[in-house]
Amino acid sequence: MTKPDIDQGFKLEAYLNRFSDFDADETIIAEGDIDTNVYFLQIGRVKLSHLSPEGRAISHTELQPGALFGDISALTNTEQRMTVIAKTEARLAVFTRAEFCQILRDDADVANWVVKDLAHRLEAQIDQIGMIKTTKGC
Repeated sequence: MTKPDIDQGFKLEAYLNRFSDFDADETIIAEGDIDTNVYFLQIGRVKLSHLSPEGRAISHTELQPGALFGDISALTNTEQRMTVIAKTEARLAVFTRAEFCQILRDDADVANWVVKDLAHRLEAQIDQIGMIKTTKGC
């Protein structure tokens, strides 16, 4: 599967002019937060991680400009499953759950981009799980 076309993601910017700036090492979302905002990374890099049942921090990925996050919690109306920390200074476009859902209803191109992006992330997680299983040994 190829990564979704980033140009469709940038189309999101046409819908809202609300931005939040974060300093390097600043927490944007904490695992377990009730935060149904959706974030579109414009500038900088952020790192996603979560705590294992044993309390160890497990890093997942680093996101670049054009990445979307918070969308799963917004779509499912559930708590955040990951902690997101700014690796560098970062600027994010912020959409409320209601705004994001309205955009998906109104713009088929953006909705298609979001579905492809979710599928791409799911595929990457499946690959990561497969790598963990094959490296555990006896």
